[in-house]
Amino acid sequence: PIRVNFGKPLPADTPAWRIRQEVEELAAEDFRTYLKTKPSLALQFLRSAKRHWFKLSSADALEGSLTFGGFLTRGVLLSRFLKPMLTTAANVGVLLPPSNGARLANMALTISGKVSVNLNYSLPESLPAALRAADIDKIITTRAVIKKLSLEPTEKMIFVEDLKSRISAWQFIKTNARLY
Repeated sequence: PIRVNFGKPLPADTPAWRIRQEVEELAAEDFRTYLKTKPSLALQFLRSAKRHWFKLSSADALEGSLTFGGFLTRGVLLSRFLKPMLTTAANVGVLLPPSNGARLANMALTISGKVSVNLNYSLPESLPAALRAADIDKIITTRAVIKKLSLEPTEKMIFVEDLKSRISAWQFIKTNARLY
């Protein structure tokens, strides 16, 4: 679709830089308005997952493959367990390598209405500055990542292993059936 916008009239002697600025501001405002009409990322994924429930969603060498249904079910369950731990946190760090686990953490945070901030685990010395700059109160990670980076566990860290151990097969089946 093509969108046409009209701004306020400008005098004939307006310099080119000012016209360019007005056009860019008009485009930015139009885009903000357009985004308000779009469903959230979580809702878009939910709709896509329901259409492609048994199709491959993601795969990695560590954790294998996940279907859209399995990914959505795990993301919803993870968000349920994370939400009470993140009551005051607006921005949540994700200190995980690119994997299904990292994707699930990002999806769970999106479902929970939190902003996920993916942290660069290859530069552990930059973590304190990144945490301050992004105003991060909590970090989702694993003990293996912490050990590999030679970091000390802190009260800010939420370990994926602890969350996974709390999810029962019955909770998974029940959630999967509700979502399907």
